[in-house]
Amino acid sequence: MMRERCLRPFTCPICQQPLHRSGGSARCPQNHTFDFAREGYLHLLPGGNKRPKFLGDSADMVQARRRFLDTGLYEPLRMRLQTIAKQCVKTINEPVVVEMGCGEGYYVGGLAEQWPSAGCFVGVDVAKEAVRLAARRYQGVQFAVADVKRPLPLAPACAHLLLNIFAPRQPASFAQLLASGGWLLVIIPQDNHLATVREQLGLLTIEADKEAKVVAQFTPWLRLVRRETVSFALTLTANTLADLVLMSPNARHLDEGQRAALATLPLHSSEASLTLLLFQRS
Repeated sequence: MMRERCLRPFTCPICQQPLHRSGGSARCPQNHTFDFAREGYLHLLPGGNKRPKFLGDSADMVQARRRFLDTGLYEPLRMRLQTIAKQCVKTINEPVVVEMGCGEGYYVGGLAEQWPSAGCFVGVDVAKEAVRLAARRYQGVQFAVADVKRPLPLAPACAHLLLNIFAPRQPASFAQLLASGGWLLVIIPQDNHLATVREQLGLLTIEADKEAKVVAQFTPWLRLVRRETVSFALTLTANTLADLVLMSPNARHLDEGQRAALATLPLHSSEASLTLLLFQRS
């Protein structure tokens, strides 16, 4: 029932008309058809087997993220997100909550578990392996494979709350998806996020003035109504530290020496430092 109700926000990526369930597929009025996978997610990349230019996370990155998040080390962030999300849509009957770039579903899936039958939960990501893992675990969410850097297969003004957590952004498209008065919650790393880890291993630095750039991206369409910092200590074993690095964009840039160093680091302490930016559409 949850997934049937949560098919309503989706549109055909070819003609942008509404999708409706037809057996094991979703179909638009022009008869464009998209299959549900065995795990229950929709594959909505135009062109069938054509791969988009933006490939998303690799299978190894997705598996590292699932292992890391299963440790509960990022639970303080998920709990704060859940509190803010409930505040945003508390007066709305059956709100539609969409996570753009949902990965393996940790955040939107956690919301659905904490808030069962309260609304419609949707997760979108371009990485098929991530969506497959997400759909297997979080039955209360309708997941879809789609590219957030292309025209989105979602109806205009369909969402009361959009989540964008460490993921690519499409400011104009995101604003178009929000209903009047709808909310967008963006979470980005601060300059000192995992600073000791990044320094010790020579990892990628955080983009300079990242927060100001994100706010400027959305200013033409949305109003920033809250900025909040979430910080918490992390005690990392060799395994959790390796997964933390391998689930991030750093995984694409590690040389053999850096990969070998991951396996030999002792117990390590660092701090997660994140910024929550809450925008609203007028």
